[in-house]
Amino acid sequence: MSVQAQASEKSCRFQNKGYCKYEEKCRFRHPHIVCQDGQQCSQKQCFKRHPIPCKFYFLKKNCKFEEKCMFSHKDLNEKEALKQLKEEIEAIKQKNKELENNITNLKLKNKELEDSNNKLKKNVNDKEMDLAKCKQLQTKSAQKLDEVQEINDVLIEDIRALNDRLQVFVPGAIEKENTKLTETLGVLRAVIDIYKQAEIDAEVEESEEEKDMDDADNSRTQDVFTCETCEYRSETQRGLNVHIGKKHNKKYPGGNFNLISL
Repeated sequence: MSVQAQASEKSCRFQNKGYCKYEEKCRFRHPHIVCQDGQQCSQKQCFKRHPIPCKFYFLKKNCKFEEKCMFSHKDLNEKEALKQLKEEIEAIKQKNKELENNITNLKLKNKELEDSNNKLKKNVNDKEMDLAKCKQLQTKSAQKLDEVQEINDVLIEDIRALNDRLQVFVPGAIEKENTKLTETLGVLRAVIDIYKQAEIDAEVEESEEEKDMDDADNSRTQDVFTCETCEYRSETQRGLNVHIGKKHNKKYPGGNFNLISL
């Protein structure tokens, strides 16, 4: 016997209890005779229909299908009616409980999303602050490099002027003096490179010291280094050294070289 033939021997459970949307196209058998015992039928293989009570008829006393309704309009006794109502109430309670659980889960997920969003906002703010600090340091470094370039330009002009003077007063020593001036220019460039690096190191050290001061909540004070020639003050010895070498053309207190003035 084929699967389709076996299926046709089975009664449609929807038609058995009430209405089947497939009607005559259903692949299961549709019995049309209603069993007199209804839902109380005790036969295991009863081939008649056992429609359940129509909820519109028993709860609202109004069914638009009337006698054509596929569900039972047979009057129920008080006990059966009460049982039917209890089943309806329990089903509604169960559905309501499922809805409450879904609402609780949605609230938890919403809370997680809010926390995640707040963390992302905080990370964005921190990155923006770090970017602003980097831009400030970059601006300061650019300003210092411009100052160093100006000094370099002045030194080159002084060398050229001295070269012109040597050509006028000592014509026979021009080649020798040019060689010396070239060597002096190399030394000056080396000094300028060291000066640039000292400036950058000073900026980095000052930035690190400021960060350490912020972490310590300004709980301790720092020594102030004062220039003996002018009233310049610096929070670090390196900063004072850079000032003395730049403004007064003196030897660095902690260094091994002098700035050469022409």
